[in-house]
Amino acid sequence: MRLGFIGAGHLAGSVIQGLLKVNFCAPSEIIASDLSEELRQKRAREFNVHVTADNAEVVERADTVFIGVKPAAVLPLLRDLGGGAAGKLLVSFAAGIRMADLETATPARVIRVMTNT
Repeated sequence: MRLGFIGAGHLAGSVIQGLLKVNFCAPSEIIASDLSEELRQKRAREFNVHVTADNAEVVERADTVFIGVKPAAVLPLLRDLGGGAAGKLLVSFAAGIRMADLETATPARVIRVMTNT
């Protein structure tokens, strides 16, 4: 199983760190995207995971994709991914977004999680 992270900020970084700490998967099985070049480089150094600026690449290469962007950006992001997300499992970290809205925005299977770092 390959894991993807769209958004590689504090929350996603904590989840990646936890997964690697318990040997859930190898760093080579994780891909993360972020708009910030600085943050992409930090995650590559810190966790030795593949990083990219291309969200579509994350969706293409991962079986399960964690959405770790600001809540206001989630629905537009899902719409931008379009049919490329079909058949994938998307896991949203965003609070305050209804499941019905998530399901309407993407053909993917979607779940919401509330994290506690």
